[in-house]
Amino acid sequence: GLDFQLDNQAPARTRVVGDAMRLRQILLNLLGNAIKFTSDGHVGLRIGLEPGGRGVWLEVSDTGPGISPEQPVRSV
Repeated sequence: GLDFQLDNQAPARTRVVGDAMRLRQILLNLLGNAIKFTSDGHVGLRIGLEPGGRGVWLEVSDTGPGISPEQPVRSV
């Protein structure tokens, strides 16, 4: 009952220079947490380029419960 939504706003054949292993690790952690804490609804990934094409942005969203305003957030 969980949908995955991909919104790729980057042009086709966009090349990104960077550490593929770290990017993969970050995405898997963010998406894994979104899936783990979302029992129904959707998990989404949006991808786009910064203005001027000098960087890429990634956004993970979900319909999970999230963190309540009363719950303290730990810094790492």
